[in-house]
Amino acid sequence: MTLIKRHQSATLAVSITLAEQRASVVTITECGAEPPEPIRPKIVVWGYAVKVGLVPTNPGTDFISDISSLAYRIRQSTNSPASPA
Repeated sequence: MTLIKRHQSATLAVSITLAEQRASVVTITECGAEPPEPIRPKIVVWGYAVKVGLVPTNPGTDFISDISSLAYRIRQSTNSPASPA
């Protein structure tokens, strides 16, 4: 999480394959909520476990079941004027 604070990234994208990885996503979400609002990243999670519904949603996290919408969601979080593909 030091990297989040140092680089002040607008988005942190995480791919998970196994439902068991959800605990790590919860930890990342909790740590990602630590920085003050201006530098707090949007956390986006996708992957097989999300696609097939093995992972319940987690507050503070944007779960994406369709990888084709990932770029669009990231552009939204960075306020880019680009339109979805």
